[in-house]
Amino acid sequence: EPEPDSADEAPAEYSSKSRKALHRLTPALAELAKTAPKRSAPRDPRHDPLVNGRCVPAAWDFLREERRREANRLEKWLKRRDGSGGGRHQPLSEEERERAKSLLLRLRQLERREQLRDSRHQVMQEVRREQVEQAERSGRVSYLSRAQLRARLEAAKTASLSEKARQKLEKRKAAREKKRRLPPKS
Repeated sequence: EPEPDSADEAPAEYSSKSRKALHRLTPALAELAKTAPKRSAPRDPRHDPLVNGRCVPAAWDFLREERRREANRLEKWLKRRDGSGGGRHQPLSEEERERAKSLLLRLRQLERREQLRDSRHQVMQEVRREQVEQAERSGRVSYLSRAQLRARLEAAKTASLSEKARQKLEKRKAAREKKRRLPPKS
């Protein structure tokens, strides 16, 4: 039998001493990979595991402030352009208004999510600190159960809410509990 004349026709044999790709792209996929735009989304160093603790999240507080200022600016702009601004500004079209409102909602949600992440982080640090202190005192550590940890996290979450939001959350919980207690429909 004649020897294969190119690497493409060679059998899939791999030496354990040299590293080779175990898969090849089909010609169509290779062409698609060449023409596809390269995705170079920058990673957020605050949450990137490759940074591995070298990034101080407090150094990125300026982003929060910038986002908060942008949300306030957008809210004022929406109020001005709402049609009740004394006629100085041209009212927004329905599409522009919806787009601006969705952007404002997104900015507020980002802010709230960061607040919740920070409160969760603080609670977890507090729990770990208590465990270390307990280990230093008695040499034994008692870990919180998931229910206890969940209760602590929920308490921290509700503590960060405004009174109105807290009442709304309690109503939702009561309705969920009431619905859960109802007998199933037959």
